[in-house]
Amino acid sequence: MGDCIESFRKTCPVTNTSLFCCIAAVFTARRLAALASFICVALLATGYALQYGWGLQPCPLCVVQRGVLYVLAISFAVTAYWANGQRRLGLVSIWLALVSLVGLGLASRHIWIQKHPELAIPSCFGSLGDMFAELPLLRFAQNLLNGTVECSKIDWTFVGLTIPQWTWLWFLLFTILAGCLPRLQALHRRSVD
Repeated sequence: MGDCIESFRKTCPVTNTSLFCCIAAVFTARRLAALASFICVALLATGYALQYGWGLQPCPLCVVQRGVLYVLAISFAVTAYWANGQRRLGLVSIWLALVSLVGLGLASRHIWIQKHPELAIPSCFGSLGDMFAELPLLRFAQNLLNGTVECSKIDWTFVGLTIPQWTWLWFLLFTILAGCLPRLQALHRRSVD
């Protein structure tokens, strides 16, 4: 690692960011997008393992957050394959940041509901599919964001953090990564040239 930093210290156009330049040389935007896609798939696999292996049933907000992870996994995979131009990567990064921010907002709401379980409303519908089938879209979204009693339960923690807190951290990381992809690509091109 020291050799990498020394070799890029002279060529890095940004002062005092030789480590960032070193990361840019090793991990191109495409490689980081592929890694992010893999992480999304691993998070989805963990969610299904908790559901089917441990018997934890996901609440409606968990299911929607899984949907956001599916969109992110596909979007990062497409970015890893397709976005090689700086302009194209900039547009894709905006999309990735927006999707990540949606996930961040949903996870934030879920954390808030878990901190205030007395404000959660009892579920009148059996599942997310039943809610979607029975309610108009605007009412469905409103009921979803209000949360249900299932959303306020804390069934599992790891290192003191609940599942929504972990997904919040991952969505935050994906948001930061989406913002860094064009810059990493530009630094990588400068270091290669």
